[in-house]
This record gives sequence, structure tokens and C-alpha cells, in this order.
Amino acid sequence: MNISKAWCVALATIGAVSSLHAGLESELTRPQLHLTAPAGWINDPNGLSYYKGEWHCFAQHNPDGVAPCWQGKDVCWYHWVSSNLLHWTALGVAIHQDELGTCASGSAVTDPGNTAGFGAGAHVLVYSQLTGPVGQRHGKQCLAYSQDGRTYVKYAGNPVCETLTHGGDRDPKVFWYGRGETPHWVIVLYVEHDGSAYYTIYTSPDLKTWTFSQEIRAGASGTQRGWLYECPGMEELRIEGEDATRWIIWSADADYYQLGTFDGYVFTPDGEKQRGLHQPGNETLGSGFYAAQSFSGTPDGRCIWMAWFQNPPGNGTLSGAKWSQCLSIPQELSLRRVNGALRLVRHPVAEFAGLRVGEAVPLDQFSGDLAEVSLKCKLTASGSVAFNLRGMTVSYDAATQKLTAGGSSVSWPLREGGELALTVFLDRGCAEVFAQDGLDMLPVQTLPS
Repeated sequence: MNISKAWCVALATIGAVSSLHAGLESELTRPQLHLTAPAGWINDPNGLSYYKGEWHCFAQHNPDGVAPCWQGKDVCWYHWVSSNLLHWTALGVAIHQDELGTCASGSAVTDPGNTAGFGAGAHVLVYSQLTGPVGQRHGKQCLAYSQDGRTYVKYAGNPVCETLTHGGDRDPKVFWYGRGETPHWVIVLYVEHDGSAYYTIYTSPDLKTWTFSQEIRAGASGTQRGWLYECPGMEELRIEGEDATRWIIWSADADYYQLGTFDGYVFTPDGEKQRGLHQPGNETLGSGFYAAQSFSGTPDGRCIWMAWFQNPPGNGTLSGAKWSQCLSIPQELSLRRVNGALRLVRHPVAEFAGLRVGEAVPLDQFSGDLAEVSLKCKLTASGSVAFNLRGMTVSYDAATQKLTAGGSSVSWPLREGGELALTVFLDRGCAEVFAQDGLDMLPVQTLPS
């Protein structure tokens, strides 16, 4: 069909890499809308937080090359800061592995009440340190703290929680629950024991002393993933158009999410778990969007997450590449009622509008590098639409209800009346496709640069 209603606007090349490393913005294979390390491998985003007027992002890192971090000699956390979620400054490695093990995933919080004893307003990293071979790891939960958001000191009393089970306890998601008679910290861990996997909730007055509260079975064994696997996510989300909220939990692969209520100690599911990023009928998406984590302490109450965006160009297959992997663009989360049921909604953060350069033009007049593409059209039951973006074909077939982009495909229903709405953020080497006003999202892991 005619796609004259598809509009495209150029996006400014942004400092997605540090201004301390001049010239990286000119690397033709390096993404500019997705965060990368100046050199070395990165994966799971960790410690996402807003602290002293800056957005902080950490990620697991192999500083010794482009091999996966778990193959490196020093599994550490790399650190960036930003004033606007767009332009990031690389600060280097924040914490290194040590005799307690490698630095696996974790989160970060601000402690205004000095509950942990590191000083009022300390920025506290809560992270796992792992020992043992991959697949047989044992986790210990540790703390590091800072008063300036730059230099982090490991707590001398680490670990604050020894291995709780015989499995790989890891990936603490930490937040402050300020309601009720006794406000407290809540810590959600991924644990394995007795052949199954669980999300386990603990509470703490000081981030050091943990008390068991609840265990949520993830339906997994030591060799088979269940619907919850690694990197717990837990947040309270607003419902669009309502003065109400609902709690949500998700896992690393975002296959499913569960809505419910939370009283500070126990999460109570509300209905059945729902399909998340991977929709029924999706055969080719893979795990491109992984280990999504939300920012703590956002100044305006928004829930914003980022994920490991796996396998862009630069993953070690390109000759001379000194970096590997990137993170997704920041996305705001909310809930929306669709046919009476609540659905997870995710949008690129509003700040991305500040990257637009000039006016939008019809798609066939665009010849730029980085772009935001918007398409709205109506299709008959047998209709289809397709267009090309710098070598990436984006198509939708109404008969099969399947959208395909860059070789990945996912099943998406049209809106009522046959309306299709897409927004594509085109980057060097990768892209993210948002559909139906945020109800669905398709990561495109590899593209011609």
C-alpha cells in the first residue's frame, strides 16, 4: 500500500559515549542512540538510579576485551552519568571483583535517613558477588557506598547476606517501602533450591540485616528456565487515565509479567501472568532485550527502565571492534486498560523529542543516519504494508497479524478499525520498533550500519 503517511525526522548524533573519549561518535558501526562502553564488553544494566541531580547507569563489564564479561578476568561495574537520559558521560569502572567473587547484577538506592550508617544521603550499591563456575555459582549480597556519586567504597562487613540456598542467589532489586507503621527496605532476589527457582522477598531496616518475607515460585529447575528467571523487576505503576496504581513483577527475559498488590511484605497476584515482550506466534525474536531494570529515585515519579540490548554490530565479529554490546534506549512504563484488562505500556522517554533536528519529512525524502519514523495507516483484513529503512525492511501483514523488522518478527493485532501505528527509532547497527501506542515493542538486534 502507499505509505505516504509515514514521516521521518532526523535525530541529532548524541554523546551516547563519553566526551572524555573524543572521536567515538564518528565510529560508523557504533550506535549513537544506545549506550556503549568506550571499549570492552557490557551486558546487564545495574544500579539504575537518580542521585544528586544526575541519572546513574552501571553495567556489567569486561574491561579486557570484547569477550562476554563472564569470560573475563575482572567482572566489574562500568559507570556513566547523565543530566538528561540522552547524553552520557563515561566515568570508568566503579567496582571491581575481589576475593568474594565476580560483580554480578544489582541495584542502587539513595539512603537519606542514613539507615545503613554510611552517612545521610549516601548512594548505596547493592550487588551480588558470585563464586564457582557458570551454572554452579553461589551468590553473596554485598554493599558499596558513595557520598559524591563518583567514588564507591565497598562495605568492610561484606557480605551482608551469605548464600541463602544451594543455588545462585543473585540480582538484588532494592527499594524503599515508606508506608505503614514501620517503613523499610525491600529486597527481591532470584534464588534456586531443591530443583526449582524462586523470587524471594526480604525486608531490612538497614540494608544489612535481612528478614525473609515471601517466596514466589518461578516454575524453573536448575537447567530449565521458568516464567521468572534472573534479574527481578518490581515496581508500582500508574494506570493511565485513573487515580490508581498496580504493582508489577518481571524477569530478565521479559517473556511474562505479573500484576498484583503489595503491602510491603507480600506480593499478591491479581489474575494470571501475562505475555510480555515476546508475543504468541513469535518464532524469531530471541532474547535481544534482556535484564531490564528500572531507575530508583526518579524525581517526577516516572518508572523508567533500560535493558541489555544484545548483539548489535561491534559484538566482536567486526574487524578491529574494541567494544561489544549496548543498552536499550530508556523507556517509560505505565499500565493501560485494553478491553477491560490491564496491559503493560512502554514508550521511549519524552526526553528523546529533544534530539529531533528540523521538521519531519515524508519517508521517501529522508536520507539521514539516525531517525525517528512514525507510521499510521488503516489496513483491510488482507492488507499489508512495507517500507525500507537503510537496508532494514519493516512490514506488516494483516492476514497473519505479523510484523517483521530486520529479520525478526512478532505477532501483533491491529487496533479496532484496522489501524496500525508504528514508531521506529533507527540507529547505527540496531533499531527499536514500538507499536500500537506502546502496547508492543520489537527489538531489532542487527542492522547494516
